[in-house]
Amino acid sequence: MHYPLCWLLVFIAPMSTIRAQSISDFAGPWKGELTQPGTTFDFDLDLRVAEGNKLTGSTRVGTKGTAFFGRMSVEAAVNGSSLFFQERKIIEQNLDPAISRWCIKSARLTLTSDRLEGIWSQPGCNEGSIRLVKKREPICGDPGIVDQMPTTSVPVAYGPHLYEVRNTICSTSSPGCSKSAVFLTMLRSRSYVAPTSNRKPVENCAETILQFPGDSYAPIKTTVTAKGGEYSATNYTLPGHLLHPGKVRRIIEENNGKVEIITVGEGSGILPKLNEVLAPAVWNEVDVRLRDAFADSVQSNSSMRKCIASGIPAVRCKELF
Repeated sequence: MHYPLCWLLVFIAPMSTIRAQSISDFAGPWKGELTQPGTTFDFDLDLRVAEGNKLTGSTRVGTKGTAFFGRMSVEAAVNGSSLFFQERKIIEQNLDPAISRWCIKSARLTLTSDRLEGIWSQPGCNEGSIRLVKKREPICGDPGIVDQMPTTSVPVAYGPHLYEVRNTICSTSSPGCSKSAVFLTMLRSRSYVAPTSNRKPVENCAETILQFPGDSYAPIKTTVTAKGGEYSATNYTLPGHLLHPGKVRRIIEENNGKVEIITVGEGSGILPKLNEVLAPAVWNEVDVRLRDAFADSVQSNSSMRKCIASGIPAVRCKELF
């Protein structure tokens, strides 16, 4: 029997209901199983973006419960929601003496959410299936952060909550008003991304301790995103926070001639309904601080420009404004 070390290229017809994927969605480590009739193997796929719609990397197939494995180089391409890959050669192996060889496989896999599934084949080998799940590193390297909220039943007084609060920061017809400008202002102080008096600058993965009524310990970590036109910050609760697990995204968007800050909170911690009821008051206060800070920044920049235009040295103008 030839075992699954065959050149890989997986083919499954794309489903019209699945959105077109970004090539980066296919990158990263994947872990799961590969089957042949009557046999199941451990199977890993590790891909990184090369160029265009191409990826390169390696696969690893292993006999369950043993130290026998084979690792192969692989090349892959993306078309919509399908990944086509081809194993090229064995680069490392510990071959069971009872096995004549690993198959060098080709396959086509379909991406759905964080799963890849499809069929592999190779002339001379019995074809089978591949099922993989993306291995995700903990956000900020912190295993205490929960990104996907639990959906299973929870005790009374606990449960899922979801809310959205929108506020306008400025009008795009006003000088200096843009998504990027509001974003930069928001990063100047943690009090602009969370209900806190902490005025330290916002840093990616930095931890902040919030103070709840009764002086409760409420730690969060904040991630920052500024790419592809998206400007946002996400606060994740940490173990010990009264409302853990939960997260709040602070998204800056331009809509109908206005730059808005949109706050989306979700979680499955304690007092879900009260969380939803109090959210507008809590985040409106934070947004007022951000709006005022942005207005002050625009005014300061305008005064600075006028100062320099009057002939006063820039260093002196900076001291003044």
